[in-house]
Amino acid sequence: MIGAVGAGALFWAIASGYRLFRGVDGLGLGDAKFIFGAALWVGPTGVINVIFLAAVSGIIGALCVGAWRGTKEIGHIPFGPFLAFATFFIWLFGPIL
Repeated sequence: MIGAVGAGALFWAIASGYRLFRGVDGLGLGDAKFIFGAALWVGPTGVINVIFLAAVSGIIGALCVGAWRGTKEIGHIPFGPFLAFATFFIWLFGPIL
């Protein structure tokens, strides 16, 4: 439970900090709720792997979208699908690191 609260608080802090400095939403609070649930599901060790795998797959996804559109500006990409993929992957195969 402590790991889940910590992961949710981390995502909430990132979302709040981005909104404070940029003036727009960069990470929705749905992502914070999702990572809270994922942490309860895969445990404290697994949630670290979920965040890492979601970030890596999100970067790869963003690069693919940019290459497909032929531009460096890709706009907004939802992070939730990458969190869902990473959570399922870590739940299925166990922690990577």
